[in-house]
Amino acid sequence: MDLTMFINAALSAAGGGGVVGALVLTLYKHNLKQERAQRDAERRERAALAAKLETLEKEKFAALELELKSHIKDDRSQEILVKLESLTGAVQKLTDLTTRALERNAGQEAHLAAHDNFLKNIDRVLQDHIKHPLPRR
Repeated sequence: MDLTMFINAALSAAGGGGVVGALVLTLYKHNLKQERAQRDAERRERAALAAKLETLEKEKFAALELELKSHIKDDRSQEILVKLESLTGAVQKLTDLTTRALERNAGQEAHLAAHDNFLKNIDRVLQDHIKHPLPRR
């Protein structure tokens, strides 16, 4: 049984008049004032906490904003991108040069293979001539 039900029961029992009724009404009013004061205190505390929370959030947001501005200021992505593009171009040139060198090398190897084949043929002809000389006239 809470206090409100007790007070209502006491008032009903006292008939709403007399010394007991006045005492019960006085206690009831006193209880209401205490509850009101407690609610006001809790309201003020909640308002203070809400203000403190808002201040903390603003400070945190300001700190994040400063950090972001600092990061943007120190950002070198465009410079790095230009260097990467330059390096990509240099690598492409080297690739092209290497490809041309390999193609020339392949052509020279084919040419050397043809010369080697020619020399082998001459060597075979000479060896054959040494083994089987032609009759002299």
